[in-house]
Amino acid sequence: MTRTRNLDHRSEADEVPMEYRAQVNGRCTRQFAKAQHAETWVHEWLEGARGDSPFVDSHLRVFEVSVDWRLISNSGVDDGFIRPVIAAGGWPVIPGSSIKGLFRRAFDNCSPEEKRLGLKRMLRWCGSKCANTSEHSDKDQQGILRFHGAWPTSGAWRKRLLDVAHPQEAWQLWRNPDNNGKISHNANAVVSLYKPVLCIGLSSSDPSISKEEWQEVMIALRRALELGLGGRTCAAYGSSRTLTKNVIFECGLEGQGPLSTLLSSRTPEFRPNLFRASIRSMAMRLFGGLCGDNQAQNIVGEIFGSIKNTSGGRSGPTRGLVDSVFAEYTINQGVGGTGRMEAPVFAVSGSLQWRLNSSSLSPTKKEALVNLLRSLHALTFTLGGFGRGWRRPDHRIFMPNYFLRSDKPPIGCHWQWRDSKLLQSNPYLAVQSVDDLQSLLETARTHAKEWIGSPLGTQVASWREVIHPDFMSVWVRNCQSQLDAKAIHWFHQAPPSEVRDGFLDPRMLKNTYLSGRIEGDRRHRIQMLLQVGQVWNRMLPKLNSKTLEDWQTTHRTGVQPGQARIEPWNGGYLEIFVLFKDRHGSNRIRGYEPRHTEALMHCINDKEKEFRAVPF
Repeated sequence: MTRTRNLDHRSEADEVPMEYRAQVNGRCTRQFAKAQHAETWVHEWLEGARGDSPFVDSHLRVFEVSVDWRLISNSGVDDGFIRPVIAAGGWPVIPGSSIKGLFRRAFDNCSPEEKRLGLKRMLRWCGSKCANTSEHSDKDQQGILRFHGAWPTSGAWRKRLLDVAHPQEAWQLWRNPDNNGKISHNANAVVSLYKPVLCIGLSSSDPSISKEEWQEVMIALRRALELGLGGRTCAAYGSSRTLTKNVIFECGLEGQGPLSTLLSSRTPEFRPNLFRASIRSMAMRLFGGLCGDNQAQNIVGEIFGSIKNTSGGRSGPTRGLVDSVFAEYTINQGVGGTGRMEAPVFAVSGSLQWRLNSSSLSPTKKEALVNLLRSLHALTFTLGGFGRGWRRPDHRIFMPNYFLRSDKPPIGCHWQWRDSKLLQSNPYLAVQSVDDLQSLLETARTHAKEWIGSPLGTQVASWREVIHPDFMSVWVRNCQSQLDAKAIHWFHQAPPSEVRDGFLDPRMLKNTYLSGRIEGDRRHRIQMLLQVGQVWNRMLPKLNSKTLEDWQTTHRTGVQPGQARIEPWNGGYLEIFVLFKDRHGSNRIRGYEPRHTEALMHCINDKEKEFRAVPF
């Protein structure tokens, strides 16, 4: 690390590079995004790194791999700050020991016969760790392969290094605001490589190894890389190809919505892990409606992985039973909104794949897991969507006159099924009526109970949002077209500053606890969410396998060329309105009693006759 000394009035302590500063508040807190110390650290790192590659591979067998999105490799040097191992010349590297550990996993999820043959090869290639079988002694044996690590092929790794991890679960799902109406949460800085192309270097201590055996080594390495390279592979990091092995569920999706931006440069970036995050959070709500806080967290952690899972008599990070990849996708990026509140938006079409990474599940348990995944996708797709803005319909489609005024940000997202065959084989995914939605909610709860297996008590998680008939109310309304939406307008009607004669229309949701509250920063063109609402609103296309197939035949569906839009369904919609009841006494609004949730429920039931309640 180097740093140019500035001729100003700073003390000598201020000239110390971030790498060598004590990690204390006010001095250096690289792990916190808002401190901006991570940006300084990255700048100092790049300033001292060589421009050309310091690695020599003339005597190695080199395998090249391209990562689809981001690669995380944690050095473990800095407590709380994730950044890669930095090798000679300041270049990032994945150590050879990590590549060897990945290589050993090549035959983890194979048939017994494939695994038996694979273990024989691993014993020769990697050494005695695989020798614990009846066919081999337990005597130590050295493998013939040498793993020299992985490194970037060029200096392109320098771009978009500073990523951000902003956990949403605690403040969107669990907690309620404090007395000031705010919830504390932190965005953590993460240094990761963006779409790197890497060289993996191998050599052999056995000069007699044949060309054919080297081909077998490369096939095994490709097989291992399909499981992901580096850390957080279960959440789409380190993915290098479409999944081919142990895919237990796959669905085609297309959608549009607001786009995330990088921490340092505000550069827009599509994040494929948004799908896993959405499905996982819906699983928390589903299991939270069936059991207590800890049990629900442990069940979801067992399936999707967790940092603090405590199930199975052990604690600590777990990978989970399933990995996900958003594969073969097409994406366009653009700008939405108006004036100073313009913001990046995207449109994407692709295939979401889920792979089982465990060979220990019984056939019955595997079937229960597949059913659960189907139900979770149906719930997420039907009631909300994926990514930022999923609690609201995309205003570009369903309320275009919102953008006639200046300084309006893009709001909401919109998603559609892409695969008619999926709806044909799973008709309950195509919700088109009150009865369909009731059946979906009941089926999802049944599938969750089947996965749990053990008898359930009456306990329910104490969170803000759980799928339980006592705490969640759902209404639906048939719409003739995209512009026939009704509830979308409630969010733009503000309660009056003064309430006279005790009258207040509870459908006026703007800047209330139910709709959520935001604070705009027009100077930096961003909006800061201060309070997550307790209402979901979705405009669901009324599509089944037949209508979807016919529509795709006659229209240019999917991502529109040169635009950050998909072609939205031009038929009828099911307008869905979800309200979570106030369980903690935080949703009182000025001048109105009883609480806003109860008032809104009564108003919809009494005055909005077009909306029908969904019992479950």
